[in-house]
Amino acid sequence: MTSWEQYAVAVFMLHQAVKQLCIGLIRVQLDYCSEHHHLNGLFQLCACFSQAPLQLFTAKPDDRRLFNILVKSYSAARYQPNFEVSKQDAISLCDKVAAFTALATQLGEDKIRECKR
Repeated sequence: MTSWEQYAVAVFMLHQAVKQLCIGLIRVQLDYCSEHHHLNGLFQLCACFSQAPLQLFTAKPDDRRLFNILVKSYSAARYQPNFEVSKQDAISLCDKVAAFTALATQLGEDKIRECKR
């Protein structure tokens, strides 16, 4: 396996992490079990309670470029042998997903505290 193939698989795994974080956030915030599996649809549902998740991934042109790589990775990493991800893009996406994990955790904890009142 070449290094760019490894980065493509890593980005696919990041996609899966973001998807699960979105599904969890939607469940906690809206008490809704989402049937969406496409990141665009999940982020639109997240926008019902906060613009922060979508803004994190789309605030700047390079953020949008990276988000498009993340979205494409769901099928491209598995079915398109020419799908390439650079080391720097994989690292940038890993950093972005780490920031999203922290944001999702904070949003979830805030909602749980709100519900306890």
